[in-house]
Amino acid sequence: MDSIHGHEVITFIKESKPQISRHNLEIAISKKFGSESIFHTCVLNNLSAADLIAFLERAGKLVVRNGISYINSDLICDDE
Repeated sequence: MDSIHGHEVITFIKESKPQISRHNLEIAISKKFGSESIFHTCVLNNLSAADLIAFLERAGKLVVRNGISYINSDLICDDE
């Protein structure tokens, strides 16, 4: 199975209409990319959806306001 770059998930979150609640974020990612999908970032590999979400939150790239998930575009790297 190919690993999916976190940038694809970030784009998905940014472009989702309606916006995704933090509560439903892992479910939405699993529906979009598959429940068995593996993710990677520019620095980490072999992440589950939950692991990727936790990483994005710790890095300040994913913020939650009023229960809704937002991407902090200022902190997204340019590497693809």
